[in-house]
Amino acid sequence: MTFNYTNTFYNVAETSSKFEIIVLKPIEDEDLEYYLMESLTALRVNKAVIFNFENVDYPQAQRILDSLAGATYALEGNKTCICEKLYCFVPSIVKLQVGFHQYYKNL
Repeated sequence: MTFNYTNTFYNVAETSSKFEIIVLKPIEDEDLEYYLMESLTALRVNKAVIFNFENVDYPQAQRILDSLAGATYALEGNKTCICEKLYCFVPSIVKLQVGFHQYYKNL
């Protein structure tokens, strides 16, 4: 699969003001590069990304996870592991709160 890098970057002014969450679950190894670029682009335009690594081999998953974690850090966003092989990456405009059971226990 070839990825068209010229269409990678969106104009931020053209995006809607609604908050979006992109959910990605690659099925085939050929899709990994495409999904990685899509998730990086989504983060760049302030969209959250949930990436499912269920069908991805460990070395490839680690590479993608490192890339997304680095991009999220560079954009001053945040990341968390929802469960095994399921990760959430959010841009800086989103406050990510983990550990809801502690929050509700103190109410």
